[in-house]
Amino acid sequence: MLFSVVGRFKPGVEAERDALHEQFSDHLRQPLMHIRLAGVVRDADTGDRKGVLLLIEADDRQAIDHFLEESPYAKEGLYEGVDVDELVIEAGGLN
Repeated sequence: MLFSVVGRFKPGVEAERDALHEQFSDHLRQPLMHIRLAGVVRDADTGDRKGVLLLIEADDRQAIDHFLEESPYAKEGLYEGVDVDELVIEAGGLN
């Protein structure tokens, strides 16, 4: 199954986020989850970093939840909210 994950940062956590960026990158490179896409979500008006977007292949939602719980950003409480949804591609695709 393919899941979309959007994590939005709390206001004012830029310094903490920047300090954890390398640890977060290491977390994304772990071998157990198949990350198909990872990117930064930016404010359309200001260009400020608002969060992260991930497309992840996993067997089930519980695997995604566990992966997210282990995220350095989540462990430090930097997310205002995280949305996880199953994604069914209807046009285009991932190679």
